[in-house]
Amino acid sequence: VVELPLPKAASTEPASAQQPSAVPSALRASVLVVDDDEAVRELLREGLHEAGCEVDEAADGQAAWQKFCQRSYDALIIDVKMPVMDGRELYLAMRRHDEGAARRVIFITGDTVSPDTTEFLQSVNAPRLAKPFVLEDLVGAVRSISSRGVTPAL
Repeated sequence: VVELPLPKAASTEPASAQQPSAVPSALRASVLVVDDDEAVRELLREGLHEAGCEVDEAADGQAAWQKFCQRSYDALIIDVKMPVMDGRELYLAMRRHDEGAARRVIFITGDTVSPDTTEFLQSVNAPRLAKPFVLEDLVGAVRSISSRGVTPAL
């Protein structure tokens, strides 16, 4: 028989008597995911949907612009590098159309070394995540934007 002392941080209460850990409430937000990579869009759609979001998606900036003009979103997740209309062009068009939209953007990018991308991301006041990132970080960013109380333009 080997007896080992319990670590000091361990609780001696039965599991049923311990306080349940805080589970974040469902995230009620409408989100537009814009990325030219279908697998990335699918992963983000599934993860955000599990978190409680209503998710719409677009494969490029031009398709996203059309969706953006048709309805409002609580958060816009935009890849920086895309064909047709890239994330920078989309962001600038959104900002000209609705200044509040710029405050609801989260950039995602795999291009972390390009001087153009770095300069652009530093010039805008928007959250950004470098690919690959942890889905919980993205959900946290969406939660943060949604909790700011920024009302989407109608």
